[in-house]
Amino acid sequence: MQYLPQAASCQSYFLMIVSAYIVAVHHSIKEEMKRNISGSTPVRRRAGSQASQQAAGETGTMPGAIAFSQEYVANELTQSFFTITQKIQKKLTGSRHTTELSEMFPSLPGSHLVLHNPALEFIKHVCQVLSLDANIANQVQKLKRDLLRLIDVGEFSEEANFQDPCRSYVLPEVICRNCNFCRDLDLCKDPALFQEDSPLPSWLCSNCQSQYDSDAIEMALVEALQKKLMAFTLQDLVCLKCKGIKDTHMPIYCSCAGDFDLLLPTKSFLDHLKVFRGIARHYGMAHLLENVQWLLQMNPQLLS
Repeated sequence: MQYLPQAASCQSYFLMIVSAYIVAVHHSIKEEMKRNISGSTPVRRRAGSQASQQAAGETGTMPGAIAFSQEYVANELTQSFFTITQKIQKKLTGSRHTTELSEMFPSLPGSHLVLHNPALEFIKHVCQVLSLDANIANQVQKLKRDLLRLIDVGEFSEEANFQDPCRSYVLPEVICRNCNFCRDLDLCKDPALFQEDSPLPSWLCSNCQSQYDSDAIEMALVEALQKKLMAFTLQDLVCLKCKGIKDTHMPIYCSCAGDFDLLLPTKSFLDHLKVFRGIARHYGMAHLLENVQWLLQMNPQLLS
């Protein structure tokens, strides 16, 4: 949700659709449990719904709840989803052919995609979350196809595929100075680390609620960046054909006539640099940002 624009209430609409579905299914399950406990005849599974029967066997969900969730998505949720998408499309018209990030989308630590069409991203994000329920996978797929047609995007086009908008970077073994509790911190995806009111970090220990030393975390990130740089600089070459490591200095080609290439791809190293740069900018880590920018400035071939 946090990677959708706040304009045109995209984030609020996301919460509304997802939470409404969860609440509706929850009430349906409660009602069916009450009927079963009171001795009433349980809701029969609808004939001909092979997908429902298979899903019930896999997840153990009540047959009545499965039928209700499928009908809810096909009817009520579809109508509201179409109305909301039309509102977003009307208020926020995104360009499908630009290669620049739209200013409407928030810039967060793990951001790495060029997002420029709010209505398209809204459809993909909501449908991706709803599809986590295997009982309504077919209904959500049909709904997504119809919504994409509404905004003139092909169902099988590359831009219609969902990609996680947030990269992940886990800082391992962060130790609390107050209680010595050790944990791993995902500086991009951990929801407890997002600071909506202030860009300055305020990380708390999950055990004693004491605040972590942000300077120590920044220095740990700088050290991790230097280790990745050292690994990239001193890496071996690998043969693209036989996958063997180059063990001599002079030959241009492998003994199998294959070409040599880097063991650690340049794109992967550049992706790591962008993650560090995003973390540094979001949390105000000047020393880390200076190191990343110096690396990129001294090695312009990385961006080419």
